[in-house]
Amino acid sequence: MFLTAGAVLYSAWIAELALPTGLSPPDSFICELEAVGRPFRNIFIAGDTTSGILITAGSILAFAGRKNVPPWWHRAGLVSLAAFGLTLIGFSAIFPMECAPSVDTACRLAEIRGELSARTGTHFTLSAMSDTFLMVTLGAWSIRPSSRARLDLRVTTLLAVNVVLVVAVAVLLDAQHWHGLVQRAQVATATIGMCVLASRARPGADPREAAADPGTA
Repeated sequence: MFLTAGAVLYSAWIAELALPTGLSPPDSFICELEAVGRPFRNIFIAGDTTSGILITAGSILAFAGRKNVPPWWHRAGLVSLAAFGLTLIGFSAIFPMECAPSVDTACRLAEIRGELSARTGTHFTLSAMSDTFLMVTLGAWSIRPSSRARLDLRVTTLLAVNVVLVVAVAVLLDAQHWHGLVQRAQVATATIGMCVLASRARPGADPREAAADPGTA
């Protein structure tokens, strides 16, 4: 339940479609919604912070509440998912961006010159770490617990799409166009991945259930 709720709240950025944020979704990062001075920032920060708390708590409960001892890679995936939740809290609530470069020329120039504060640098570091932790989690849970270690097609596909979209964001970043749209697609894919993981990693679940799941190859 905690993991599912956390995954849903991870999509709190969708509220930008109904709010006059002043940002262009195709050309801005989601984290700019939480930048210092942006309208409605507290709404988005609250969503990400609550999501991080729920995901971290859900990961710990799933780790401690399994009926049987899951394979080591699933345990490692749950630890990585808990770390994802903590970094989500870190870059949204504790180290938000100090300005929004997509709509603030001075901010954009300071970013190019490397003149932004260490807080923004920490934000970007934590954000990159969160993406890494989530991909590690998806990678760990893409292998089902069986003697032949066969792959779960759904999780593997979501992992592959997530990696492609992260790379696409990096490629589009210099152009300063469409990277925001691609990032939103990547976050949506990550949300779907967490919902799938939530159904597999729920407390009390038997890891052997995945072996009989039709979404494997």
